[in-house]
Amino acid sequence: MRITHPVHRSRGAALIIGLVFLAVLTLIALNAIKRSGTDMQLSTNQAFEYRAFSNSEAGRAMVRDLIMQHADNDGVWSGITFPTGVTHTNAGNNLLANSEQVSKTPDEMMSALQNLTDSNQSNLDTDFQIRYDGNSTDGITDASAESDIYADIKVVKLSLAGIVAGTGGAQVEGYSGIGQGAASAGAGYIYFDVRSIGRYGDARAVTAADFRIRR
Repeated sequence: MRITHPVHRSRGAALIIGLVFLAVLTLIALNAIKRSGTDMQLSTNQAFEYRAFSNSEAGRAMVRDLIMQHADNDGVWSGITFPTGVTHTNAGNNLLANSEQVSKTPDEMMSALQNLTDSNQSNLDTDFQIRYDGNSTDGITDASAESDIYADIKVVKLSLAGIVAGTGGAQVEGYSGIGQGAASAGAGYIYFDVRSIGRYGDARAVTAADFRIRR
């Protein structure tokens, strides 16, 4: 008579089921690790993008007063004190005589300011460089330290004249009141389209604004 051993067969089935569960759990664990790495990378990218945007905004703010002083000084940098980490390039020697000056109507100017692709960034000269080293211990400004400010500033003069209220020209247009001669100082505005390209690590952010300077 032949004797069977069902217990041994049960143990073999349990082993197979255990291996299957182990494989499934391994796949779940690997997928979780992969998703965790992806989430971490996304968080890092978002943090880099935020820092690049902050650098772009900070760089533009650092040159605002410089542009105003430059215009008041008739396009000459001599005698103007630059903030630490800010330098002008050869292209930015005289922003009033900007070779990239463009003529735009008021509507075209507003459209250009709202659309960063209005002109190819790479075709614009860099007029200022912001290389502020916020960590004086390392002496390096490489757009990878949180305390650094790293940005390139591109300035385009917009040949759009604005008449200040009270000038002779404004009175001709219907303005009433005590005015000043349209040819006198302070009779108009100069407009600049200022675009700042901030960097942090591999991230890059572009912001733009118009500067209106009374002349």
